[in-house]
Amino acid sequence: QGYTWTATGVPDLSQDPPVLRSIGRSSYGEEAATTTTSAPTEGTTCATNADVVNGTVNDLSLTITRDCDAETVEIQLEYANYADQWLGLVFADGMLGHALIYTTGHAGTDTLSMYPYVNSAMNVAGVTRNTGNTWTVSQETVVGTTLQLTLSSTFAETSVLFGSASTLTVSYAFGMSDTQLAYHGSSNRVSSALTFDLCTCSEPAPVVTFVEGLADYTTVTGPVVDNWCWYDNAMTA
Repeated sequence: QGYTWTATGVPDLSQDPPVLRSIGRSSYGEEAATTTTSAPTEGTTCATNADVVNGTVNDLSLTITRDCDAETVEIQLEYANYADQWLGLVFADGMLGHALIYTTGHAGTDTLSMYPYVNSAMNVAGVTRNTGNTWTVSQETVVGTTLQLTLSSTFAETSVLFGSASTLTVSYAFGMSDTQLAYHGSSNRVSSALTFDLCTCSEPAPVVTFVEGLADYTTVTGPVVDNWCWYDNAMTA
């Protein structure tokens, strides 16, 4: 007669090769036929800070949501002093850097929407469309003088904005009277308007489960360590 064993534990990835630190124990019974290993635990969590952060300065309110499991970012914007002019967010402590601008573009012929830009100089010519960065606008509402926008993207697409940093600084500027991009004027800008402590995502260690093991010899991917025994690269009865 052999053993039917069940070992459930968390792999110690600090070891090379990795080891399974078991919290289970073998039990006597009939010899089983197969060995099954569960898939790694799905999903990630915020290792630091909250997954939803928000702030308000002057007429601008922002809410940023990072979904670690879906690997997406959502920005909700409300601007309470909208007067048919362009509005830009700059993800830096000044006016130079990656930006999202609600505009009809340089020529004023684009569909009015929020577009990604890069501000590389302190003039209109230095504001260029970032065609390699994609955002989806799911809400665009103007009620009176209040503009509301909701847009989203993926971690991969927004890495230039957020990267792995846990702190994000947002500045903003707005046009004087038109949605076409133009100089914002000396007073229509706010540097370092808001600073957010963002959620930084971490993936939990996978939980590996071995069930219905062969009694005499079952190969595993690395040494198995528990409170009673050590088998190097194999499990034996």
